[in-house]
Amino acid sequence: MPSLESYWEAEDVVLLADRAHSQGDEAEARALYTTAAQMYERLREQVLPERPFTWQIVTQSTAALYYRAGNHERATQIAQQALASGRVTDGHVRMRLQQIVDAITGGDDR
Repeated sequence: MPSLESYWEAEDVVLLADRAHSQGDEAEARALYTTAAQMYERLREQVLPERPFTWQIVTQSTAALYYRAGNHERATQIAQQALASGRVTDGHVRMRLQQIVDAITGGDDR
């Protein structure tokens, strides 16, 4: 199970990225979003199978952070793999992952 400390460390990086973005420093924001996405990806790998909703939320966050970082290839890869895996059972998470894919590939907004 991921540690809460690791989660909060990743969230601190997201806050720094949001601040950089709001101050117009897009290069710094993208770098920080990338770091946060990588941290979330490590958290995602640690989620126990008996915590399926946690895995879904961390997966959604990981894809969203890669999207915000401008790494659309990785965001799409994570979202599509999750959607195809059968592990995404929550309708809202499924919708958000599909929205990421659609925003990148030009598909329908859902």
